Amino acid sequence: MGTATPLNVITSQGESEWAMKMESQSELGAELAYYLGDLESRELVALQWGDWAALHRLTEQGVAARHAARMRSRVSASVFDRCVMPRTTLQSKAPSARLSTLQSERAVRVAHIYALATRAFGDRDRGSAWLQRANAALDGNAPSDLLTNEAGARCIEQLLGRLEHGVAA
Repeated sequence: MGTATPLNVITSQGESEWAMKMESQSELGAELAYYLGDLESRELVALQWGDWAALHRLTEQGVAARHAARMRSRVSASVFDRCVMPRTTLQSKAPSARLSTLQSERAVRVAHIYALATRAFGDRDRGSAWLQRANAALDGNAPSDLLTNEAGARCIEQLLGRLEHGVAA
């Protein structure tokens, strides 16, 4: 007969896993806020604690154009121009203007993938470089080429998850 694991060990192990997950969510939220141009303090704090309802509200009310401009300088400008909105459209907006819901949703999608890549590679530069490099698992496309729609983003998300868990990608 096997030896039973004491309940307190299981509980503390479960609490430890939960704490690690919350810390990971917090780090991901902080990276997401960074790529979204830092946002306002209320939104930034919500994202740092993994409040995805805050992302929904942000998408609905629209990302501020000044934050989108900052985002464009933090992700690849060509990715931003192709996947969120063209540079000329962004430049035509007043800094206090807001992106449309669709443009904001695209910005959140791109920022989320950049944040996941940063987490997977432990570094913004390495994550960004991976997103720009051709990948055999994506039929020779760069991961960033798939960011034009939600299905492509999910594909990149799965690939990053596999990399984080040590599965060949």
